[in-house]
Amino acid sequence: MPTLLSGLQLHPGQIQRLALPVTVALVVAVAYSAAHLAWQLVPAPDQGGAPPAATQQRAAAGEADSGDSPEAIARWHLFGQADPLDQERDERIDAPETRLNLQLRGVFYSPDSARAQAIITSRGRAAEHYRVGDNLTSGGTIEAIYEDRVILRRQGSYETLSLPGDRVPLDRTLGDLDLQAGNGDTAQADDPGGAPEADAGNGDELEQYRAQLAEDPRQLSQMMNLQPASGDDGEMIGVEVSPGQDERIMELLGLETGDIVTSIDGNELDSPGRAFQAMQGLEGGSVELRVLRDGSEQTMQIDFN
Repeated sequence: MPTLLSGLQLHPGQIQRLALPVTVALVVAVAYSAAHLAWQLVPAPDQGGAPPAATQQRAAAGEADSGDSPEAIARWHLFGQADPLDQERDERIDAPETRLNLQLRGVFYSPDSARAQAIITSRGRAAEHYRVGDNLTSGGTIEAIYEDRVILRRQGSYETLSLPGDRVPLDRTLGDLDLQAGNGDTAQADDPGGAPEADAGNGDELEQYRAQLAEDPRQLSQMMNLQPASGDDGEMIGVEVSPGQDERIMELLGLETGDIVTSIDGNELDSPGRAFQAMQGLEGGSVELRVLRDGSEQTMQIDFN
């Protein structure tokens, strides 16, 4: 079985040139998938009183409560190309902002509406996870979930529930990393013996990717497709990667189609709250990634020091 870092086994003379660009690009890939990869933290508002509760009534049974606190809910934006066979989804609904006392704390977007989720709360209450078709106690129904807003149907009319505008962009996390190549950082896999050598010419390519992602990490949404992955019980277990418009980046990173990133530093990527904790861990000196490939879990340790 090929190892996760088949493209990252380097001779000492190549490490200076390749290790850090690969590390940065891979961490950005995981970060933007686990919280799609475009995380935007929504600050909790001042609590002025106890407004009406908006509790969830599930249209689909068997959905467990994640227990995520509103303060830890971030915009989880899973990128991907829209399915050309689902063209009706391209005709997005525009509607006035709702007057309901609700707040959209996060969006777990997928072009497949059955997999998209919205995180909605009433002020002063815990967040609830909703899917398309779920009902609110207000009498509204989740009609559509987009990257930055949710469409509600209430009393025969459409209404919009938008994400707040005062969000902190993920770019600050990248700013905490030393993006200067040549400091001798290394990445190791569990099974280094069977990995082929990296092409010495990959360094220039990886440096170009590193520069692009450092300037605008959202470009990853075109480079790779990132989708939530579910286990046999239907619960989320991680984020599945596949080639996007640029297949070369996956080859350089040693990733294969169907690889599922399941955890970062022991934080399982099974809910938006856990993914947020994983993002916080990226600010440390090292990070451990677990990837599920062909039914087997592999570990990669990345050291930033």
